[in-house]
Amino acid sequence: MQNLSLIAAAFLALSVLLLTSQHLLLAGIFLAVSTFKPQFTIVLIPWLVLWAANDWRRRQSLVWSFLASMLLLIGVGEWLVPGWISNFIRIVHAYKQYTFGHSLIDVWFPAPLGQLVTAVLLLAALALCWHRRSSPASSPRFFLAIALMLAATVTIIPTLAPHAQLLLVPGLLYLYCNRAVILRSRKLVRLAFVAVCLLVAWQWVAAAGLAFAAMTIPENALLRWWTVPLYPSPLLPLAVSLALSCLIGIEGWGTSVGQRLDSAQLPKKLPSSAILQGIMAKNKISPQCSSTQSAFLEALGLYCASGPLSHSYFGGMEQ
Repeated sequence: MQNLSLIAAAFLALSVLLLTSQHLLLAGIFLAVSTFKPQFTIVLIPWLVLWAANDWRRRQSLVWSFLASMLLLIGVGEWLVPGWISNFIRIVHAYKQYTFGHSLIDVWFPAPLGQLVTAVLLLAALALCWHRRSSPASSPRFFLAIALMLAATVTIIPTLAPHAQLLLVPGLLYLYCNRAVILRSRKLVRLAFVAVCLLVAWQWVAAAGLAFAAMTIPENALLRWWTVPLYPSPLLPLAVSLALSCLIGIEGWGTSVGQRLDSAQLPKKLPSSAILQGIMAKNKISPQCSSTQSAFLEALGLYCASGPLSHSYFGGMEQ
């Protein structure tokens, strides 16, 4: 039987796509369907519940459609295969016995310490994304939070299988799309990004090398090298999680990932007289103007001074 991770990842991707297009009802349905691989959604679902609770009036349809779909799937499954729930729980407990059911954290840390590190990583991811609960689903801030949660999922779930790293695709895409900003950012962010690039490149270069070698070397001689492209697998989720965490962190340090104007450079509101002088200077208007023109410019200055237009206007003057 083939592994169904690709199908589960596709349902997750479709759910996030529906979220970004404001189809919360359908997003909840497909999110419920993706839970046939529960380890893929163990971190994402609690985060989405927190996100929905932050604006319950507008986002509650996501939660209700997810719960209704889950109840329907469980009920139909129990009707078709009576007792499947207890059997499933028993199989989950036996999972580690017949597979190498260890997470990446278990590889690097002994059992008692590994559980503590897992809890710390989850709390750290939640803390980094906490202020993004109010972000709309169509915003890059929301997508970055989703990418970090999925990368954290690969880090903590009890599997080292490469197919689980499908969940790293959103994070890799986000890093690639923001590579120009990252390379101008702090040293730690650049190092994390370079580490991700090297780990991903290793897999492709090693696989291509084995493919070319197979043209001249007998397959039996190459069998002992088939794991070489997989050597970075235990490190890649950690590197992606670190790079995404750094991207979230640099916003808190004042570095703008989206290349926004630093609001600390300008006061939040400027006096109307300063706005008026700026408008006249920029447009080369003579101070000796008619009373009607003066009244209009004064009103325009008061309007600009009352809000964020003073930022955009004087930001444009500085440019």
